[in-house]
Amino acid sequence: MEKNKKIYTIILILAVIYITIFFVFFFKKDKNKGINNYINLAVGNDALFVYKNKKWRNITTSNRATYNWYLYDIYDEFEQLGKYYLIYSGVWNLIDDDKNKVNLDFSNKLGISSDFKYNVKSFNKKNNGIDSYISDVLSKYDIITTNLTVNNIISIDIDNDSVEEQIYTISNAFSEDDNTKAYGFIFLVDNNEIDMIYEKVYDDNSLDNVCKPYVSNILELDNKNYLMINCSYYSNLGKDVILYRYKNEKFKEIISN
Repeated sequence: MEKNKKIYTIILILAVIYITIFFVFFFKKDKNKGINNYINLAVGNDALFVYKNKKWRNITTSNRATYNWYLYDIYDEFEQLGKYYLIYSGVWNLIDDDKNKVNLDFSNKLGISSDFKYNVKSFNKKNNGIDSYISDVLSKYDIITTNLTVNNIISIDIDNDSVEEQIYTISNAFSEDDNTKAYGFIFLVDNNEIDMIYEKVYDDNSLDNVCKPYVSNILELDNKNYLMINCSYYSNLGKDVILYRYKNEKFKEIISN
């Protein structure tokens, strides 16, 4: 009798686990429906930013499964790859309409789920020399070395005035010169004025704590312009992700992971 009771208990526990897994991972609820004025930005497996009730929130890994079954537009840089549901289980898994897992690595992709109109702006990065703007920035921080591992310019009309502005990215992260301090700067040049967006100076150039910054996305969300900056650490140590909004001719940090 006692043995049968243990068997029934084990069966009940397994049934509960099965039902839980089914509802969490396979029961398609399509959470987009009936939700208004929201934005979900899934940035690879590194960040999930959610805009709701006029506030931005960074969703930590322990809470991301709460946002399973939102339908996302998936982007690889500027190219839209399709619409898929995202399910979180340590990493984001892409699920199609038939509830089949899609064989696509999401680690360097962008997912957008929103009822607002939005636009993923395309841009080109042009390699650059050491011009007067870069010299001014380095001089401000008493940096002499120019052993840059990143040095590019993005030309884009960020404020919709039909005139292109320039976004500079410079860094010496992961350079072979280990005796210098590492740094990374991203700044806007508009009307010959420098507006610093991202600035980071390290005491050394070790691989343990230095990351290399770059502009990953430029977005128009609900008629507002945003800039997304990623900073990649060496090997598989992940990325810092920072979202900025352009307002009053300046970029202001909104949220980070």
